[in-house]
Amino acid sequence: MEKFIVKFEGSTTKYNQIAKHIKFLIEKKLIEDGEKLPSIRSLATYLCVNNSTIISAYKKLQEEGYVIIKDGSGTFAKTKRYSINFKKKYVEITRQLSQNKECCDFTGENIDIDFFSINTFKKVLNEVIDFYGVESLTYQDRIGFEDLRNSIKDYFWDGSIKSE
Repeated sequence: MEKFIVKFEGSTTKYNQIAKHIKFLIEKKLIEDGEKLPSIRSLATYLCVNNSTIISAYKKLQEEGYVIIKDGSGTFAKTKRYSINFKKKYVEITRQLSQNKECCDFTGENIDIDFFSINTFKKVLNEVIDFYGVESLTYQDRIGFEDLRNSIKDYFWDGSIKSE
């Protein structure tokens, strides 16, 4: 339980500090993939915080993909995995794209989870599914979803390039 000690500092909320600490432990493999985290009540007692503080921390970690919450069973660490096959395929694709000067390569881009709102993402995802229906869940053109390409073209380049 010692590894869960958090020294609360500054104006950042306690649940954010707890979530950040647990995320650090998972990333540094001090908490193994699949390892059960302390119960809400026991961790709240240990850190001298309210149960709702731990609930909020665990929910934040779940939204960021660092834990799985199983009702009635507990909360379990989840290590983010990147497939070796994906990396090989990525290298192949980036080589091809680097030779084609007319393409923009977005494949290596990652979001900064500190600025990513899961609630906004859910809202947008629901809007897309409502508008496009099942088509939004199927494979599109090899170079990407046409409406998205058009939006990017218009937003970033004021329509001065082709969407292809």
